[in-house]
Amino acid sequence: MSDSGYGMFVKDEKFVKRSWIVLGVVLLACPLVYSEELVVTMSIIGVDKEYANIRTSFSSTDWHKLGMTVGTPMAIEHKGTRVQATFVESYGDVSEGSWLGLVEDNQLKIAISFGHACEVLDCAIGDQMTMTVMRPRNSVHED
Repeated sequence: MSDSGYGMFVKDEKFVKRSWIVLGVVLLACPLVYSEELVVTMSIIGVDKEYANIRTSFSSTDWHKLGMTVGTPMAIEHKGTRVQATFVESYGDVSEGSWLGLVEDNQLKIAISFGHACEVLDCAIGDQMTMTVMRPRNSVHED
């Protein structure tokens, strides 16, 4: 861009230089602040009779070692179907029909509030499913 064209859009060159510096610092800091994606493969070890909630091989200990907290978003994938869920403390923490994950009986369960998760995902005991979660950097906890 020519000097005349540049001056036509921006009157304060010091402001522009400061803006570029701030943008550069932000871009350098982003990888340190933003979450990282973690993909976990787990087995379906059981299906609850009443609502077809999916019991997985992923234990509560595994979940907490990853540093996951209530409100953590997750994507569940099985046989090409991908759904968005939220990690919650109880079924009532989401609206009816929403997907959720929660720890119950020391296992991570995947469910739909007042729905039938296993039927929607067409799953069976022994099937593999994938869970993708976003977690804060450096959130893996050691024993």
